[in-house]
Amino acid sequence: MAASASLYQQLLTCTQQFEALLEEELALLTSDREPDLLSELAEKKMDCVQNLDYLDRQRPAQDDNSPIDSNWQTCLGVLARCQVLNEKIGAHLQRQTEYNARALEILGLAEPQVRTYAPDGLAAEYGGGRSIGKA
Repeated sequence: MAASASLYQQLLTCTQQFEALLEEELALLTSDREPDLLSELAEKKMDCVQNLDYLDRQRPAQDDNSPIDSNWQTCLGVLARCQVLNEKIGAHLQRQTEYNARALEILGLAEPQVRTYAPDGLAAEYGGGRSIGKA
C-alpha cells in the first residue's frame, strides 16, 4: 500500500508540473516574451508526458471495491484543468495561424491552396475563399 501511495504522490507531482508547463506556454503565447523559449518548453512537456505515461502504466488496476487514493482523485482534477489549458493553447495557435495566413494572403505571399478532404469525404479547398479585391 505504501508503494502505491508513493506512486500516486509521484503522479500528482508530475501532473502538477505538467499543468505549470501548460500555464507557462499559454503565458508565452499571449505575451511578447521570448518565442524561442517555446521549443525548450515543448521538450520539457514531452519529458513530463513520457514520465506521466510511465507512472500511469505502473499504477495498479483499480477494482470496484478498492478505495481510490486521494492523490489520484487530485490528479484527475489537475488533468481536467490541463485539458482546458491545452484547448486554450490550441485555440490561440489556431487564431495565430489564421492571422498569419491572412497576412501572407494580403501581402501576396500565400502558398497556393492545397486540396484536402472535408469531413464528408469530398475534396475541399484549404484556406480562404476569395482574394481581396475580387467579388
